[in-house]
Amino acid sequence: MFETQVFYNFMLFDGVNSQVQPDCWLEVTDGHIHRIGTDPPPPSDRAIDLGRRTVIPGLIDAHVHLMSLFAPEINLAVIRSFHRQIRLNLANCIRSGVTTVRDVGCTPGLIRRMKRWVKKGKTVGPRIVCANSLIVPPEAMPEHVPTFPLPLRLFLGGQVAERASTPDQVRNKVRRMVALGAEWIKTTHTDKSLWMNRSDPPVFDDACFEALVDE
Repeated sequence: MFETQVFYNFMLFDGVNSQVQPDCWLEVTDGHIHRIGTDPPPPSDRAIDLGRRTVIPGLIDAHVHLMSLFAPEINLAVIRSFHRQIRLNLANCIRSGVTTVRDVGCTPGLIRRMKRWVKKGKTVGPRIVCANSLIVPPEAMPEHVPTFPLPLRLFLGGQVAERASTPDQVRNKVRRMVALGAEWIKTTHTDKSLWMNRSDPPVFDDACFEALVDE
């Protein structure tokens, strides 16, 4: 059975018309906008007056680190708070009006877990467009991302950065990320380090970079 709500008495900027449209209503059925109008709203037992607020389409944030904890190191306390912080990151997107995010680097297992939480209603969150793990050369940016040991890798569902040094390795990494649900592929291609006291990091040679793009 579909659940229907009607929201009314708001101004609408839909990104199609250049002007804000006054006195609008919209009908939401089963979590999706079903129809929008400016005439009197349809009758509903679940009608919500928005008090002439302005409604806009959901925002898209194209550079998001959903799994970032801003912790100087990974320790037991950080691990214990990990899922709570991830849920908070997801909810804060919605609170800010962001309904779609492009995550720019996360372990494959964790990003699938996030999508499952949102889909099943276990947490409030945006639609996630993911790259899964970054694909970069050994010792390349992001230099500060460690290679996780097996217990942490199992908990997090993989590595944040997958390292490859030959075209065949690059192709295999890309194919694996796609098989795990990646909707785009992220790499880094800069020879400048983020850290003042480190030498410049390596980048993919032309053959590796062409293999990544070709896949």
